[in-house]
Amino acid sequence: MAEAIPTTKLEAVNAMLHDIGDRPVSSITNSTRLDVVRAINSLEQVSRQMQLMGWWFGRETVTVAIDGNNRFTIPDAYANVEVVKDDPSGATYTPHLVVRGRVLYDRENATDEFPLASPVTLRITRLLEYEDLPQTAREYVYAAASVRNQSRSIGSNAVDGDLRAQAASAYASLQSEDFDNENYDQTYSPSFVTMMHNR
Repeated sequence: MAEAIPTTKLEAVNAMLHDIGDRPVSSITNSTRLDVVRAINSLEQVSRQMQLMGWWFGRETVTVAIDGNNRFTIPDAYANVEVVKDDPSGATYTPHLVVRGRVLYDRENATDEFPLASPVTLRITRLLEYEDLPQTAREYVYAAASVRNQSRSIGSNAVDGDLRAQAASAYASLQSEDFDNENYDQTYSPSFVTMMHNR
């Protein structure tokens, strides 16, 4: 008996093609078929949208140092970037530091250059490739992307209803897994600890 493996991107695209009554493909690399290109685009768009919501598998704390231009360059795969400590301007509260373009920008001092600054610690959401997602996220991305894809291709109400139900079920599983993998006990949050310390 073959071992079960998570859904591949090729399998997800072929499932989306099946949902609109199109024939499957053996490869999605450099495909010129319009239906395949549309399916891949829908899959990637929904994947980004879902990941930007911030799930346990994409949240990380990373350290970034200045580059040769005295700037903190933020990699393209980092989204929802927040400075959590070691603010280069010396402040202890950092909402004035934001990402503009792909560098940190100090809104209070109107600069994106931080000469001689120490590395900063960021809380980020890392955008992952489809096959780096957990299976629950892959299932949701496929179903939601297929809703989008089929509504733009054939617009079948019957298919749409079935896919929406599948997406809702997958989303519920994703939320449940997120809850299991995160510590939502607010007594351990930095804001709660700071509040108790200052009492």
